[in-house]
Amino acid sequence: MNHRPLWRAPLDETMQRAVAQLRATGFARFEAAQSRDLLGLPLECFGPYTESWERLDPDEWMGDGGTYRRRRFATFSVEGGTIVRKPHQRHYQSRLHNQLNGGVDRWFSPVEPKIADHPITHGLLSLGTSLAYRITDTAETHWHGEMHQFRIEGKAFERATPTPEGLHRDGVTLVIMMLIDRRNMLGGVTGIRDSEGRNLADLELASPFEMVVVDDRRLQHVVTPIKPIKSPESAVRDALVLTFRPEMADHISDASTLSRRRQSAKLMFARENIEE
Repeated sequence: MNHRPLWRAPLDETMQRAVAQLRATGFARFEAAQSRDLLGLPLECFGPYTESWERLDPDEWMGDGGTYRRRRFATFSVEGGTIVRKPHQRHYQSRLHNQLNGGVDRWFSPVEPKIADHPITHGLLSLGTSLAYRITDTAETHWHGEMHQFRIEGKAFERATPTPEGLHRDGVTLVIMMLIDRRNMLGGVTGIRDSEGRNLADLELASPFEMVVVDDRRLQHVVTPIKPIKSPESAVRDALVLTFRPEMADHISDASTLSRRRQSAKLMFARENIEE
């Protein structure tokens, strides 16, 4: 499916503010109405899209043994105005970026075809690559996008956290975190921290399609645990996360940072072998 190449299209006022804020602070928040306006889709598109969160499968790769997370996963190639879904593949993160679940090939159920091809998904992929292109000031026009559908179910007897790995970076260029739904829920506050862990913002996404966009090269993020307002009903938090990095280029632009991370990874690997 072809879309207008937003990476070089004129920016409206909302996008201009978002780009300016991302460059200045490393993150930007979009209210629900702003998100819908940017996508330019009629309201009737949104209901069938969000219903797909009722059909997510259990995440069987939880390092903490938790049973509270459901998800689906897809990857895309985004180049100019063309979006192509890639063959289903593993999701891999190094332990440098995910101490809890990293270091292994994780295979999740694929995103349903009608959701992967949905105008909302394609609109967000175009939006993400447009923002990533502008904050990196790069000539790169070919991007790798990943789509994660999440449902967190909080029960009175189990700690349920949207980011069980804790404060982290995803090792990409840009991250979009969008709220799809929340029910019977307390918590779930998105924390934005600098590279040293200093608090920059605590943002509670309260309405469907509110979202936070983060420059992952500069900042870390975390989401607080959720719990039910009324038991025995579960708390539910549905979210959509999309990440973006250049398709062929190394997405860590700072050579000294890359060198330090590689050295840290080698030391971690050595410690793990010694412990074994």
